[in-house]
Amino acid sequence: MSARSAAAADYGVRELPVIKLRPRSKIPATAHGKNDATTDPALIAEWFPPDTDHNIGILTGARSGLIVLDVDIRNDGEAGFERLERTYCKLPDTMRAKTGGGGFHLYFRLPPGTDDIGDHTHVAGFRGVDLKADGYVVAPPSVHPSGGTYEWEGSAPIADAPGWLIELARTGKRIKAAAPRSSPTILEGGRNELLFKLACGHRARGMLPEVILAALQAENIARCVPPLDSEEVERIVQSAMRYEPGSEHAETELGNARRLVDLMDSGARYEPASRDWFIWDGRRWARDDEGQVARLAKRVVDGLLSAAKLINDPDTSKRRIAFAHKSQSAARIAGMTELAKTEPGVPIKFDAFDRQPDLLNVANGMIDLRSGELLPHEKREEHARLRA
Repeated sequence: MSARSAAAADYGVRELPVIKLRPRSKIPATAHGKNDATTDPALIAEWFPPDTDHNIGILTGARSGLIVLDVDIRNDGEAGFERLERTYCKLPDTMRAKTGGGGFHLYFRLPPGTDDIGDHTHVAGFRGVDLKADGYVVAPPSVHPSGGTYEWEGSAPIADAPGWLIELARTGKRIKAAAPRSSPTILEGGRNELLFKLACGHRARGMLPEVILAALQAENIARCVPPLDSEEVERIVQSAMRYEPGSEHAETELGNARRLVDLMDSGARYEPASRDWFIWDGRRWARDDEGQVARLAKRVVDGLLSAAKLINDPDTSKRRIAFAHKSQSAARIAGMTELAKTEPGVPIKFDAFDRQPDLLNVANGMIDLRSGELLPHEKREEHARLRA
C-alpha cells in the first residue's frame, strides 16, 4: 500500500473527511469537489488504491469540525503570523503540517454547532495568513505542484480552536454578490470571458480557489443572463488557476516596484530629505541600515521565477521566466526600488514621526505619560517611536 493510500485510510478512521485531488494539484478530482468529502472506508479505498498518485484533501468547516490556519511564507506569511499572534494571543500547540510550498498548516477543533464561518484570505489584514473554515486543505503526504511534499511536523494532537480565531472566521471579509442594478448584464457570448477575467483577477490577488469559486458563482447569478451551469463556472476557475498569483502588475520595472510595495505591506517608508528607508520592526521605525528593503526586492524577483515555473502553459511560462531572469539584474533591482519610493503610501516626511510627546516607547509597548497606561506598539507614524 502506498503512503498516500495508507494516509487516506487513516484519515477516514480518524473521522477526518477526505477529498480526492488530482496528482500534484489542489484541484478536486471528483465531480462535486468538497461536497464529495467522505469517511467511508470503501469509497476511500476506491479513490486511493495502493498504486495511487492522487493527492489528498481534508475537509474543513462545520461538517468536519476543523478550522485550519494556512501560513504561506512565499507571501510574507511568517511576518503576518507573528503579527497575528502579537495582536491576539499565542496559539496553542496543535497538529501541524509543513506544506509543499514551504509554509505550514495548523489544525484546530471547532466546538459542536459552530456555523456561519468561512474561508478568508489575508485574515484580519495579516498578509500571507489564510483561514480555511469552509473548504479543504491539501494533506500529507500529497505532492505540491512544485514537487515539494506535505509532511506532518511533531505529534501534537488537534487543539481546540481559540474563541478569537473562530470569530475571525466569522467576521473576516466576505464576498457579496454585486447588486444587479449597479452592474451591466452579461448576455450569452460574453459570460465565459467575463467570469474568466474575474477569476484571473482574483487569482492574481492570491485568493483561494474555493473563495474564487464562491465569488464567480455570485457574479454568475447576479449578472449573467441566463446564468451558466455551476459545473461550467467550476471549469472556468480551474482554468484560471493555471495563472500565477501577482500577475495583476505589468511585466515591467514599475510592475515590479508595485510588487515590492505589496510585499512591504506598509512596513517600509522612504524619507526623501535624508534619502533613507525606514523599517517597522514591530516596536519602532528604524533606519534600514541592514538592507532589508533590498532583500525584499530580491524576494520579489525570486518569486517571479518560482511562479513562472509553475505555469502550465509553455508559452506563458517561457515568457515569464525570461522576464524573471531579466528582473534579477542589479540595474533592474535598483530601478524597482527607486520607483517604489514614490508609490502611494511609501514616501514620508521626517517630521511625521514622533508627533505624540506624551507617549514613551518601551520594550513591551508605549507608556501614556498622562495616565500611566501601557499601550501596545502602533505602526502609525504619529504614534510610533523613531530610532535613527
